[in-house]
Amino acid sequence: MRILFGKVRVYSILAAVSSGVLLCLCFPPFEWHVLGWVAFVPLVLASSRVSPRRAAFLGWICGVVASLGISSWLASAAWWAPLFFAIYCPIFFIPVSVFISLMRQNVTLPSFLRRAGLLIGATVVWVASEYIRAHAMTGFPWDLLGASQYKQIPLIQIADWGGVYAISALLFFVNMVVAVTLCRLVSLKKPVWRLCSHELGLAFLFVALNYVYGANKLQNEEVFGHSIRVALVQPNRLTGGNSVPASEEQIYKRLELLTDEAVKKGSMGLIVWPELALSDCTRIYPPGAELIKRVAQKGAPLLVGMPDNFCNGNSEPDSFNSSVLFSPQGTPLTTYHKQKLVLFGECMPFVNRLPFLKTLFLGRLYLSAGTETVLFYLPENPNPFSVLICFEDTFPHLARRAVRRGATWLVNQTDDSWLDPGCGSRQQLANAIFRCIENRVPMVCCANTGITCAIDRFGRITQTLPPRAAGFQIAEILPGNSGSKTFYTRHGDLFAKVCLGITIAGILIGILKRLRLCD
Repeated sequence: MRILFGKVRVYSILAAVSSGVLLCLCFPPFEWHVLGWVAFVPLVLASSRVSPRRAAFLGWICGVVASLGISSWLASAAWWAPLFFAIYCPIFFIPVSVFISLMRQNVTLPSFLRRAGLLIGATVVWVASEYIRAHAMTGFPWDLLGASQYKQIPLIQIADWGGVYAISALLFFVNMVVAVTLCRLVSLKKPVWRLCSHELGLAFLFVALNYVYGANKLQNEEVFGHSIRVALVQPNRLTGGNSVPASEEQIYKRLELLTDEAVKKGSMGLIVWPELALSDCTRIYPPGAELIKRVAQKGAPLLVGMPDNFCNGNSEPDSFNSSVLFSPQGTPLTTYHKQKLVLFGECMPFVNRLPFLKTLFLGRLYLSAGTETVLFYLPENPNPFSVLICFEDTFPHLARRAVRRGATWLVNQTDDSWLDPGCGSRQQLANAIFRCIENRVPMVCCANTGITCAIDRFGRITQTLPPRAAGFQIAEILPGNSGSKTFYTRHGDLFAKVCLGITIAGILIGILKRLRLCD
């Protein structure tokens, strides 16, 4: 390690570890959101005092600690899963640490413009790193820095312009301002108002503008169309951990009983069952098909999470994790196949090119991925919706694609029975809230067990059903305005892409300058 990174002082390592711990505390289960404004300060201070090679090591250490803490709940699914993410995710902490080290001389310069270059440049590099993490390989946009503020409703409304990355940028910029202020205060030993009044003023201005924008959005709320009454059924089918799972027959009876009780509360526009509520495909498995017919007679369309198998001209039938909408007559109307599969849980990377990997597959299922977003239409209702299965609600581009195609509200069907309901499912909810704000559409989340709830188009949680309990939730959904798209819906991650472009351009310019110096 010393050969790669040189000698790194203990206090620098402790600073990097401190930043990693503070980042963990920002997210569920702790949810100390205020720490998101200062979590990176120890790392920035340490990186500004060492060489780029040592700064890279400090960034990696911070990433390891943060990743282990945030993703520790994955151990309930597989003991090695947190270790995998502790190896992969820290890579994206390295670029910003190296940038801060390379630009560390700007901290003590009297020129505000030079210091602003450091503040803005580091923020741009951080956003670019988050964007790459969200799209590299299969993509992992889980718990980006901005998601830590999911309860700060006025602050995060700017996501309808820049997505969750805009909130990440604001948080990281404030972190940089605090760190630079402290660094200059110690190094130059002058009053803080004489050293960094411009930086502090700029940070205050950015935060204030965000709150003003958010407050204005919340005060000028509009209502579009008529509400849709949705029944969310949570059967509490346990499939992981130390709990004893119920039998298939018990679960089917529970689904039918809970649906009967929900229908007694009045007419429903839609009944939703969670991801893989039925364990077998109704095309070939009679008990599931008979259950659907009995429930459909209650008079409401039924959205069911279930496996779907059919022959696609191959020697083996394709298997999908699917959502199927059934009419009140029990006829399947529309089917959506999950597009983003859980790595090692539902799919093995590169298995199509290297078939022998299928024999090493660790998951219970080997599934095919869907290829398109689907619009679901309810009878006599002009407001179509789209489905996001499992952790698909953490991928901004999937929700955006659905809304661009005409979806006015979203449904998330998930099975969080193998997660810690106080941590993993809560983190998923934090990410889902941003999909609603980015596109100004509401979402209902129906969990097998986890957090069954409704979220309005401003990211406010309007109803919640406790996890680890069988029950149902009645939600009133006000669809979004299909005729008016947000800036984010129209242009996507433009803000993050600009940050990525600037970062790549900066790297290329740095390489060219270095080559000229070598010549």
